Formats: sequence, structure tokens, C-alpha cells
Amino acid sequence: MKKICFFCFKPKAVFVFGFLAFFFATYPLYSVSALSQTSSEKHALLIGISDYKESGFKNLQGTKNDAKLINNVLIARFGFKPENITTLLDEEATHTGIKAAFRKLSDTIAPGSFVYIHYSGHGSQTCDLNGDERWGRDSTWVPYVSGSKSGKGDQDGPGTRSLTRESSGKDCSDIQKSLEKEMPSLKDSVPDVLNGYDVLDDEINEWLTELNGKTDQVVFVSDSCHSGTVTRGEKTETPEDDALMVRGISGDYRPHPLGTRQTEKTPLSGTRITACRDDEKAHEYLAENNKIYGVFTWFWAKSLEAANPGETWKDAYKRTCARIRYEGKTQHPQFEGEDREIFGKDFPEKRKTISIRSVSADGKTAKIDVGKLLGATQGSVYRREYDPQAKAPQDLPDITITKVNATWSQGDVTGKFEVGDLVVLEHYQHDTAPMKLFVRADSEKDLPVLGRIQDDVKKGKCPAYEITDNQKESDLVIQILRPRKDDVGNHIYESPVHSLPQSFENESPECWILTPSEKLYQEKLKLPIADIDKGLNILYENLTKIAGMQNLLKLDTGTGTSHLQLNITLWRELASGEKPEKTGSEDGWPDMIEADGKTWQKEETVVAKESEETDLKTGGKLLTFSINNPSDKSYYTYLINIMPDGKILPFYPAPFQSKEDGLVKGNSVRKIEEATLLIRKLGKDEHEYVRLIASLQPLDIYVLEQKSFATKGADSLTPLEALLAVKAGVLRGEPAGPISTAAWSTVQGAFFMSGE
Repeated sequence: MKKICFFCFKPKAVFVFGFLAFFFATYPLYSVSALSQTSSEKHALLIGISDYKESGFKNLQGTKNDAKLINNVLIARFGFKPENITTLLDEEATHTGIKAAFRKLSDTIAPGSFVYIHYSGHGSQTCDLNGDERWGRDSTWVPYVSGSKSGKGDQDGPGTRSLTRESSGKDCSDIQKSLEKEMPSLKDSVPDVLNGYDVLDDEINEWLTELNGKTDQVVFVSDSCHSGTVTRGEKTETPEDDALMVRGISGDYRPHPLGTRQTEKTPLSGTRITACRDDEKAHEYLAENNKIYGVFTWFWAKSLEAANPGETWKDAYKRTCARIRYEGKTQHPQFEGEDREIFGKDFPEKRKTISIRSVSADGKTAKIDVGKLLGATQGSVYRREYDPQAKAPQDLPDITITKVNATWSQGDVTGKFEVGDLVVLEHYQHDTAPMKLFVRADSEKDLPVLGRIQDDVKKGKCPAYEITDNQKESDLVIQILRPRKDDVGNHIYESPVHSLPQSFENESPECWILTPSEKLYQEKLKLPIADIDKGLNILYENLTKIAGMQNLLKLDTGTGTSHLQLNITLWRELASGEKPEKTGSEDGWPDMIEADGKTWQKEETVVAKESEETDLKTGGKLLTFSINNPSDKSYYTYLINIMPDGKILPFYPAPFQSKEDGLVKGNSVRKIEEATLLIRKLGKDEHEYVRLIASLQPLDIYVLEQKSFATKGADSLTPLEALLAVKAGVLRGEPAGPISTAAWSTVQGAFFMSGE
């Protein structure tokens, strides 16, 4: 067996997933007529706060979009009645307004009702005054006008909620003693007093406990954070901030009016999901429909939209985590509580067909029930599923998509459609738009370098990219800075809450490649540019590698499924004298194999598909592969290793093998004994990927190899080869047109370790 070792880059587990557009068929679509079942026992409370000017904080851009998005998903996918959904936006979402909405919800619901609660807004923290938090802080929601002097949103300007400079670093008990005289009284004008303060987690716990008195089917979702850190992009003062906002602000260290109350911590029933860890930031996200949402809410909505009866809240949570990681975002949603079936299976199965939701008066355009959440793209073609009058499939009417919304799409009609007609995806148009690059310099001395990078990209130096002037629209950020290290080798920051080191004029310039949220893309991507020509050449080489990796990771057929199944078997090395165990699995592999002069014990076999995770825990695992082709057609198959440093290496079939070596005949299973992968060690948050590509026609799959980019052109490539080249960043420009969804297939496995 040929051994191929690949060196790591992201820790945690073997994570196997498909892609955005895969949800077309993996989670078949539903029609409008399917949503006729009752929703009288489903209730929701949605809170979205974007206006924080009275509190003295920056406004958020996506919170009200979150509320609208979740509202649409609850109604369209899960049959909620609009009158059973309460939505609080901005001035409706004061402290007392939120409290009243919880109280009304508790009074309204019947025993056993399903309750869904979703908050999108700033989060924060304050001192724990009743001693019930081990870390000494209460997490909080920041309601409308919290922190203003009156709590009314009057013209008295923002209040003084933030941690003061003189109290910085003090223990909360010290701050409490020094500010006891400022403790507000609740004797007079209680609403006004409370409205000037955050909502404590103690209060939320009480409200959820009250709901639990009537039902244990409560799902609580909070898209906010409590880290209090800021990104450099947040420094701008205009409404059109370059950086997408973070949903967390600095702590409120005034004594809270309800902070000293002793509350009973009753174990809660139901499910609670938060957007990130306590020490992380919850980011906003520019989605495919050019609207801003919370990162978590957008991908959570995708996961809910794709759910089927019988799946659980943890299934949806896992899909959300997978999509967030897949997009390169750096927050880790948290799940606690009970894992139950989503709304008790009380919603319809998705159908593989898609319904026509409306037709224009002249019949020239129509809308269908699939949008960006399920991977719809402009240029894709849908054809009527069946018509007894049609002599051939090409005689059936079709719709070519011209406009894509979050949950629906509109297109030009050929033939005649009526509302309720069912269509199926025939051709999928791939999105090959270049990645967007935002470039910024700290020092005026580096503006010439900034200008050169922008000019080089515009002239095609990095064909997979285009320059944007707006950080919130970018895929990557190039930060030119002049950092300095202290005596122990750590970078110096202006303050602990800043995401990037401070620049010093007399230090050498560096280019750092960042995510839009200003997290370093990879530790090694801190590139010195004192020698400008050499430094920029290295920068462009790395950008090309990133584009190749990221775009290939997003490759999909658009059908929602893979025609073939990739099975990955995990093996561990047997210690000297250790006897092999019998696994009893029927995956075609024995319990023990010999490879690389060592004996390996089979652990388990996983199937490459979205939302399933298998923790490798430690390195030294061997991977073998088998491909199941349940279709009647034969496919040429290829395995590609996508490495963390941006390298892309096709490894099966090997260059010396013929194209027939990778051919998997219809209704057969192919064990690949020619190649194995050995996972030695993966670093923190590093990933390694293996992708299966299958085609009815043989391909020059080595068009994907990074070292061959300079020698490949588009002239002699097949449509699928040209698509792969565009996805890898080799070519810029448009593909020739849609590729038949039956002509090829793909699925991907990703690997990471927890280190346990």
C-alpha cells in the first residue's frame, strides 16, 4: 500500500461534511401546500436590537435581519402561526419590555407547548453581587437604552456604564464596595431605573424557570457575546464602518439594581444554545444575499431550513458549527441542556421537488421555494418534474434563476407554469466570483506598499482576488503594520482588548493575512516586507494558496447529494505485544492490516457527509478509503488532499496509474488499497481535508495541484476541468455555462483532533 503522510493544521476531530448547495437534495425541499398542519402549540419570542446610540455604543447592522430571518423560517418551515410570534425590535426591547414579553409568553402558552426564544444584540457582563457565579461575573443582554442616564432614551446623552480607567483590574468585590453609595433605589420609578441597566443572566434564568412550569419544550438561543474585546475596524466613527461589528461591549461595572437579590438556581429543562464561548466574540456576517446577519444566526437558519422530522436540536447545532468552521469563522457555539427532536417532529418532511410559489401576470417570471439558505444561485435552471403532454424532457417548461433571496428565488420562464407546479434542479450554475481583498496600513510610511498591492491585484497579479474598499465585504484582510515585541518575545498591544498589535514607526513593516474579523489566518502568515519585492511575491504566493484551498473546499454539484459514498476507515497502531480486537463491522476491511511495516487495528469507519464528527483525539492514525457507487453509471474517481498550508495534492489515482484505475463501476464498492493517509499530529484549530471528485468522463485532476498552476491554461480543459481550475484560483472569469448535475459528483472529509 502506498503511504502518503500529510502534515496537519487544525485540531479536534474527523469532521465530515458536504457543502452549502448539497442541501438541495440531502434535505429535500418542501412545497407550500405541505405546511397545512397545525401550529397552535408553537410560540416564539424574537428580540433584535440594533440601535444603541442612546447607550453610547456602536449600532449593530444585522440584528433586525436576524429576527426577520428566524421569523420566516419558523413560519415557512415549521408551521408557526404569525400571531404566535412576538417580535421586539429596538425601542420595544427595553429591559422592562423584554421582561413583560417573557411574562406574557408564560401566561399565553398551554402546557406542553413548544417555545422558541431568540435574542440578537449586544452582550456584556457585570459584577456578580449575589455570589452565584464562580467566575465573579454575571453575563448580560444589553437592551435598548441600557446605560443611558435616565433609562428612557432622553436627550441626556449616554450614561457611564463602562468600566472606568481607575477601576480597571480591580476585583469586583472592591468595585462593589467603592460604588455601594451609587446603588440605585427601586422604590421610585422602577421601570426607568431598570431600563438603564442590562438584563442579568439571573433574570433570564428566572423567566425560563417560569416557562418550564408549563412546558419543558423550551429552546433558548442567544446570538451575542460577553468578551468585551474590539477589532481595529471598530475604531471608525461613521455608520459605514469598514469592519463588521462584534456583538459584545465592555462590562457595566455599576452595581446592578437587582444584583444583590438571592435567586434560586433551578435546573432548567429544554435546550440552550449560545453563539460563542464566554471568551470569544460573536461576529456579524455579510451573507450571500448582501444582507448582514449574525454569523451564528445565518448558519443556524440554514441548519433549521435543512432539518427533517426526527432530527434533533443537537443535529442542527452540529451542522451550524460545521458551517461556521467551513466558512473560516472563529467562534465556537455552545450547546447545553437536553437534546430532543426539533419541535417534536411536528413539521413536514422536505420533498425532493421544489414548488412554484408565484407566477407573474404575464407568465414571463416565477418564484420558487428555494433561496440562498439552500444554495440557490443565479443562472441555475429548474425544469418541471412531470407533464404527461410533453414528448421529451426538453419540452417541459423551465425557469432560469435571475434573483436569489434568502428563502426564495425568481427567474425567467420558458413555457408555462402555474402556482404549485413542481420543479427539479437540472443545471447548477456555480458561483465563481473572485475573493474580495481589503488592504489597510497603520503607518503613512506604508501607504505606497498598500497602493502597490491594490494595483497588482487589479492588474491580475492574484487572479482569484479583487480589491474591495469595505472590510465587511471582504474575504481576507491584508494588514500592513509595524509590530514590536517585548523582552519575552510577545507582541505589544495598545490594550488587552485590541485584536492586533500596536504599530511603531521605527519597526520593520510586515504584512499579516487576516480574516475579516481580524484573526490571523494562520500563524505563519506574518510576512516581513522590508524587502518589498521579495515580500510581496511571498504574499501573492500565499494568497494564491489560500484561494485554491478555500474555493476547492466550497466546490459542490448543486444537487444536495453526492452520487457516490466515500467511506473512511480509521486505524491505530498496535503496540508491541498487543493482540488485535474483533470489531464485528462489515465495511469490507479486516480488523487488522499491515502497512508501512507496522500492524494497525481498525477503530471505526465513518461516511463522508455533512454534520458528523469523529474525534481522532491524538495523532498517529492511519486512514484508508473505499468508494460505494450505488448508481447504475460508472464514475472516474479522484481523491485530493487539501493541506492547511494551502497546498493541494491529488493522490489517487497516482500519476503513474491509468485513468481506468480510478473507475468505479455502477452498483459496486471499490476498496482503495493503493493509498493510505497517516495523520501524525494536528495543531490547535487546524484542519486537513480529503475530497472525492467523481466524473462520468476522465479528468486531468492534476489541474488542481498548486505547482502546476503556472503551466495550465483554460483552452484545452473540459467544462468540469475549467470549473475546478477557477475554483482553485488558477483562472479568473466565467465558466462556459451550467454543468449537468448528473455528470459529476463530490463529497469531502475534514480531519482535526481534540488532543484528549
